[in-house]
Amino acid sequence: MIARPRILGLRAGLAVLACAVGIGCGGPRVDYEKAMWSHTQRLQVVWRMGTALDLRATYLSDAFRQTLVDEQARLLGPVMDVDGVRIRSEQDGDAYHEIVFSAASSLYDDEVRFDRDDEGWRLKLVDEAGREQALVSVFRLRRASALDRALFVHDTVWSELWVARFSRDTRQPTALTLHVGSGYGHGEARFEGEQLR
Repeated sequence: MIARPRILGLRAGLAVLACAVGIGCGGPRVDYEKAMWSHTQRLQVVWRMGTALDLRATYLSDAFRQTLVDEQARLLGPVMDVDGVRIRSEQDGDAYHEIVFSAASSLYDDEVRFDRDDEGWRLKLVDEAGREQALVSVFRLRRASALDRALFVHDTVWSELWVARFSRDTRQPTALTLHVGSGYGHGEARFEGEQLR
């Protein structure tokens, strides 16, 4: 009988702690993270006994871009130029299919690379009809900021954060498939439905 109140007290304390960090409670942060994960796909490429690539990719749809700007504004407060950021985000969304992804590997001693040669992983984005959306640029955020890590919570201490921009040749696709391949193998992540709106 004595142990039961302690367990209840422990549960209550854990519930308060979880709520304080945004786990299991409502609110704008939880809503944002749900939106981010709903636009995120994961792919893994396994080579022999290791993970050659573990990639979590978030597609920046028009609706998610608005959610992203709202979360930036909530986190940064009045120091952020909300209108300027919103305009740039809309311009980028009009020009590109943009995917922000975290990538990690247990096979590399230094860093995972994404480029157009045989030394790194290659990226290809195709629509539902198989039409390729040309790769415009792919770059690693050399020093992901606290804001980057807060916005893309799939980034971990073992992964690196990357941004891939593809030409928006298909204006309103019903599905997009991101293909990733190297000498270790290939994988794909498919975005469709609400993830593209």
